[in-house]
Amino acid sequence: MKGLRSIITSFKKLSVSGAGVSKLAKSVRQLIADIKKMAAAARLAKKNSKTLSDSISALNKKQGSGSPFKRMQAGIKSFGKSLKTLKKNVSAPFLALNKAAKKSVKAIKSIRNGIGRVVRGIFNLKTAVGGLAIGAAFGALAKSIKTAFDFESYEMQFKILTGSLRQALSRMKELKKFAAETPFEMPEIAKASRLLSVFSDNVIGGTKSLRLMGDAAAATGTRIDDVAFWYGRAYSLINAGKPFGEAALRLQEMGIISAKGAVKIRELQESVDTKPAEILATLNAELGKFAGGMKQLEATGNGLISVLRSQWTETVARFGDTFKNSAKYGIQAIIDKLVELRENGTIQHWAESAKKCS
Repeated sequence: MKGLRSIITSFKKLSVSGAGVSKLAKSVRQLIADIKKMAAAARLAKKNSKTLSDSISALNKKQGSGSPFKRMQAGIKSFGKSLKTLKKNVSAPFLALNKAAKKSVKAIKSIRNGIGRVVRGIFNLKTAVGGLAIGAAFGALAKSIKTAFDFESYEMQFKILTGSLRQALSRMKELKKFAAETPFEMPEIAKASRLLSVFSDNVIGGTKSLRLMGDAAAATGTRIDDVAFWYGRAYSLINAGKPFGEAALRLQEMGIISAKGAVKIRELQESVDTKPAEILATLNAELGKFAGGMKQLEATGNGLISVLRSQWTETVARFGDTFKNSAKYGIQAIIDKLVELRENGTIQHWAESAKKCS
């Protein structure tokens, strides 16, 4: 049946969009039309069967009990009974399907309307721009809000690490300035700072230590957060008086620690009279030989592009910060709506209705 095939296809491709709901509704109307046609055909067949049966009964009276028309009449009665059973068997699932489809359409429209109201509550772009520009404006706004969310996450992570919102905000201010002046971008800078803070129990991780990591990373073509990880690990083990051979080896593989520097560090570590501060001073001297590396890299084309991206990220984050709280409220409203639909059985009922149509 055309209506049945159409509704199955619609359910498989169904979305909460207006087009999806309209297509499903059209399929349901087609299905209802098919059912009506089938019912009309069945009534006509029954009527014709009865007319033929009456005619044969009249002939039977003339021909007697052994008439071939008698046997034909019995066959027609049997056919009529079969037709009635067929109509019942075919119509029942179609009617059930129609009923389920109507409920599904209503549920889908409810979900679409509910989410639509929430989204409209988050962003009102009606007065922004028209036509295709609305999609572009929405995309740019969504990106700016996502960037603002990223910066908020960085702040929260540093608040957890330092135990102070004031210190977290101060650290973020440092990192933003650092990102705007160096060929590294905010995500890797924030990660590098966070790693140094974790390994050193917040002793390092600010701009001073980041410059040491950044110059070495710029000179060796390494990510600043990778340098920070292995330096931070070495820093932690040195202060604990434990071997840090793997960390030293990784830094040497990056080209940060020279062969001569590695020998000196190993000798210091093996000496029972060496203090952790001496080993750290030697390690820092190895990284310090790359001083000015970021400044030189920043002057290159790729360096300038990186600085530009950092400046743009900061600009986008500030723009998105204006909409951040409204967006968070809207997102929570969507979450609450989905939880409500799931807990009150609407989603399950919708899924079961759709399954019956497949």
